[in-house]
Order: sequence, then structure tokens, then C-alpha cells
Amino acid sequence: MAMPRSFYQDSVYGSAHPTNSDDIIRFQVELEFVQCLANPIYLNFLAQRGYLKDPSFINYLNYLKYWKKKEYAKFILYPQCLYFLELLQYESFRKELGNSQCAKFIEDQQLLQCDPVTTYLDLADRYYRSRMNSLRVLQSLRRVIKPQLFYSTQAGITERIDSMVKDKKLVVFMKGTPENPRCGFSNAVVRILEMHGVEKYDSYNVLEDEELRQGIKEYSDWPTIPQVYVNGDFLGGCDIMLDLHKNGDLTKELSDAGIDSTPPPPPE
Repeated sequence: MAMPRSFYQDSVYGSAHPTNSDDIIRFQVELEFVQCLANPIYLNFLAQRGYLKDPSFINYLNYLKYWKKKEYAKFILYPQCLYFLELLQYESFRKELGNSQCAKFIEDQQLLQCDPVTTYLDLADRYYRSRMNSLRVLQSLRRVIKPQLFYSTQAGITERIDSMVKDKKLVVFMKGTPENPRCGFSNAVVRILEMHGVEKYDSYNVLEDEELRQGIKEYSDWPTIPQVYVNGDFLGGCDIMLDLHKNGDLTKELSDAGIDSTPPPPPE
């Protein structure tokens, strides 16, 4: 499907402000959305829900760059959204936004860098006079927020997870607790372990720790919760646990790890 004409293309008629009722609605919607990009927490929301991996959505972000033109930027109240719109063209930046701590750090830096004397119009004018290209914008942001934004946060959570799984026979990262699972997949893993007579194991409720919830996915390179670790090694999620249970291999996996288990009775 062809992307609709932007208001930048329409400006050849002499005005960036639309007059047609349908164009007015589109103008308002796109203006509101572009300004939402000034919020790092919203960007993290988009990343976590997979929008920043969707080629059509990425193409839409590229299309929205016409808002950087002066005839459109004059309608924007939060010019920092234009910086983020530029950075969102980079795959590396889109990936980093999936880290909640990264988004929070950027938000904090925005507040720290805010000058109450400087108006939004001053900031916008400064942006256009500087005419920074996308590479310089990326470099500028990295200088402001320092390299630890992109690297040390993950290093910290990696050390935490190491301490959680190392030297532990069985660890389950899940939504909820074994006594009160908060999703069907977590409940299935708990029930499978119960069927094998496994009652003692360490469990962590990722719903109470957003950093852990995102970090465990990167640690295991596995995109879903729950996750099961045996003797420090990732065994699998719900589907793998179910397959191991069905084909009888789970009993051997647990036994090899020194975990006492009772094989489930054969089906009648």
C-alpha cells in the first residue's frame, strides 16, 4: 500500500496547514503522535510491544520526518521529539529502547538538561540553526547520557541473574508465584513440575521486577516467560517443558541434575 502524501508534499500549494476536513484530522493525529515520541517511556512501550521491529512501522517513522521542516515544526511544542524521530531511524537505538532502564535514564537526563528559562520555541530555533545530521545527533545523545546507558545496565542485570541461577539446581522465572501463577504458561510449568514430584525450587516473580523481566529475556536469548534453569543452564520455556514431559525426557533431565522427581504414571 502506498504511503499517503505528507503535508510537506502538499505544501507546494503555499501552506503547511491543511484545509480539507480529512486532512485536518490526519494532521492532528500525526502531530499528536510525533510529539508522543518526546516521551522515552512511550518509546519503551512501542519497543516492548514489537512496533519498532515492524518494517511497516519503521517505514512510517521515516515518512514522519517531514515534520522536521520549518513549516511543520512550528506546530510542535516538544521539539525533542524531532531528535528522537531522527534517532529512531537507527536499528541500534530502536533495540536499546526495549530496555526499561535505558528509557528511564533518558527521561531523567531530559529533566536534568531542562533549562526553565529556555522556551520550547528557543529550543526549536536552536535545533534548526544547528542543522545536526542524524549521526551527530546520535553522538550527541551518547555523550550526554554516557556509555553506561547502553552497556552497564545490562551488565548489572546479567550479574544479578548469574547469582540467581548459578549453583542452583532448579530455578523458574515466572509471572506470579508457584502458589499463585499469574498466567497460563507459568501455571503449566508449575503443574508439570508438580506431576514430577518437584516441590522445592527457587522461583522469581518477574511481574514485581521490570528490570528482571526484560533482562532475563536477553540473558537467555529467549523472548517469553516462564523460563526454567537447571544447574545454571537454560532448559526452556513452557513449550519445551511440555514437550520434555510428553516424551519422557524431563525425568532424565531432572535426574541428571540431581533433582529428585517421581515419573508421572503412564496414561490409561
